[in-house]
Amino acid sequence: MRNLFFVLLTFAMMAGSTFLVGCGGGVDEEQIQQLNDLKAEVDALQSQVNAKA
Repeated sequence: MRNLFFVLLTFAMMAGSTFLVGCGGGVDEEQIQQLNDLKAEVDALQSQVNAKA
């Protein structure tokens, strides 16, 4: 159940970032760093969930 949540969360983040890029003039370095930080946070949370399972 938690794995499904994190998969959906990751998908939502990626879809949201795609929407923002599509509406703007492009991606700057700060946005790329924010996305990378979010991906790292999701990976860390996923590892915690897997460790507790």
